[in-house]
Amino acid sequence: MIKSFILISRFVAVCSSCAMTLLLTMPTIASGQIFVANGNTGSIGEYNFDGSTINAKLITGLSDPGAITIANGFLYVTNYNNNTVGEYTTAGATINAALVTGLDGPVAVAVLGNVLFVVNNLSNSIGEYNATTGATINASFITGLNYPVGIALSGTNLFVSNRYANSIGEYDATTGATINAALITGLNNPCPITIAGENLYVANDPLANGGSTNLGPIGVYNLNTGVAVNASLIPVFEQTASLAVFGSNLYASSVNLGIVAEFNSNSGATANGSFLSGLGAGTTGIAVIPPVEQITINFTANIDGLSDILISPSGFQWEHFQAQAPGLQGGNFPTLVSIENGNSMVLNSNWFPNWTGQTVLAAGATPIYSSSLSTSSTETQFYVPGSANLSVLQSRGSTSMLETPSATNGNVFRIEFNDISFSGSTNYQFSLTYSVMATPPVISNQPVVEAVVTGNSAIFSVSTISPLPQTYQWQVSTDGGNTWNNVSGTSYTGSTTAVLTIANPTTEIMGYQYQVIINNAVGSSVSFPAPLVIGSSNAKLAWLQTYFTTAQLGNPGLISDTATPANDGIPNLMKYAFNLNPLTDDNLDLPQPAISNGQLTLTFPTLQTDLIYTVQASTDLINWSTSGVTVQANGSQMSASYSLSGNTPVFLRIFVSETP
Repeated sequence: MIKSFILISRFVAVCSSCAMTLLLTMPTIASGQIFVANGNTGSIGEYNFDGSTINAKLITGLSDPGAITIANGFLYVTNYNNNTVGEYTTAGATINAALVTGLDGPVAVAVLGNVLFVVNNLSNSIGEYNATTGATINASFITGLNYPVGIALSGTNLFVSNRYANSIGEYDATTGATINAALITGLNNPCPITIAGENLYVANDPLANGGSTNLGPIGVYNLNTGVAVNASLIPVFEQTASLAVFGSNLYASSVNLGIVAEFNSNSGATANGSFLSGLGAGTTGIAVIPPVEQITINFTANIDGLSDILISPSGFQWEHFQAQAPGLQGGNFPTLVSIENGNSMVLNSNWFPNWTGQTVLAAGATPIYSSSLSTSSTETQFYVPGSANLSVLQSRGSTSMLETPSATNGNVFRIEFNDISFSGSTNYQFSLTYSVMATPPVISNQPVVEAVVTGNSAIFSVSTISPLPQTYQWQVSTDGGNTWNNVSGTSYTGSTTAVLTIANPTTEIMGYQYQVIINNAVGSSVSFPAPLVIGSSNAKLAWLQTYFTTAQLGNPGLISDTATPANDGIPNLMKYAFNLNPLTDDNLDLPQPAISNGQLTLTFPTLQTDLIYTVQASTDLINWSTSGVTVQANGSQMSASYSLSGNTPVFLRIFVSETP
């Protein structure tokens, strides 16, 4: 639709319009644990995800325990009073109560591989130690901090909260080099921090350093840019000592209240304000062990010759190598893949590859025939770990595991069936069993603003990390994120996949927001909303993104062509025409008329090539016409004039419309 906007000279402005069977089974998930430290009682308790107590005194005899972390199957605890870090099993057995000694106010720990990082807030430093022996690697790995309190790792990047600098810094965890000492600023005595996906959660404690209250917000920030996603995700929480995220759950401990509260990690809504209560004052560190899920893949196929099955994150690949061509009569073909997620069937697909017409290659490393079955909308991705147990149930020749998942082979399992020494096809069976941490999906890449030129498709996508089968459901909000509904209609494709496509969106859905809900057997995660921006040209899109924030771009009433967000009576399209700021009053910056030699003239720049600028005249503000208007164009300038006669009033207006 072409929308037109009018600027009237002489004081008035007007707007017008304007053979294989594969079975994946998932037994009941083993419950995970939450560990909570208490500095006053010198103990660590163990609890279930439903809030029930496993052992309130799993570990005792500690000296003001604060931060705790779990890595490599062990639990590391800071003891502030005696300046040590102790190591324990998750069953509570002591490995070494003084693994690291001689510290200076240890308040936080993190582990990367076999390296233990310890935050010393009294010496404003972070030390580096061997996580097995406790030997010092570099006691002054990072120095020059300003009362550091919290630490978190993402890959090989180390994030540190500096309480007295009111900031979060980012450092290289392998060298200690500063990446950005002030990644996030403007905080209010930041204390504990934690990371989930690309979200960095920060708790503020205004009472620290002389503040008047201990009620501070918990905010969430983009891990890569430091930009606030929601600086007051949880507006008020009392003296937060520790944070932990598990899927869509954010846990926060309160030193004063002796509780652990549970919130939604995306919306900040309170799930259970007293998830764990009665812990007593001095409640400090939190650490989480996700539940463990055992997965078994049972496989059956007819084999005649040499064939391989590949199991990868994108699906299954069947390859046949022996010179004898496979066929439905001879074997060497997959037939059916059936995947179960609990009691819900996720995938049930026939897989009869068509070998006819495929080029026969030389036998050897290159398969003669190859056929794949990729995952799709309601199917799963297999994040199979490198350690799995292969059990051969039935085999005439040999069944062997040639490749296990790694970063270098695309996380592929390759299992080979060698029946070359025998004639005729036969039945092979095996089972592949492995365990994974059963966590809700973690969003590694959020949907972002999608800005498209009219006539092109819009694409929103999300990337996740999940060891379990997961499903997707995209939703749309038409009211700035207040309400959400599942997307529907023929213009949408991929509404239950990781990629949502909107065919030829029109300006009627300009500013709509899109989010995706990802579910697996453990829980769900909701992505951040991403707005859809539509413009007549790339220049129009750039103008919108220059002046409007991401949140504002998701408000249809603010960014539409007819909207006047500055309340100055000048619509957005007119401001775009003259490259003005839509959020400020720009009446004085509009073209102004002049009288010269009996002519009413109006001179203005024609800045946007995707717009048509027309000048019209009227003597009564009712009837408008280009008749009598003389127009001269000089490059990007246009000058219009109209002859004055006696006392007859004359008005000129600029009519702006988008190019069809």
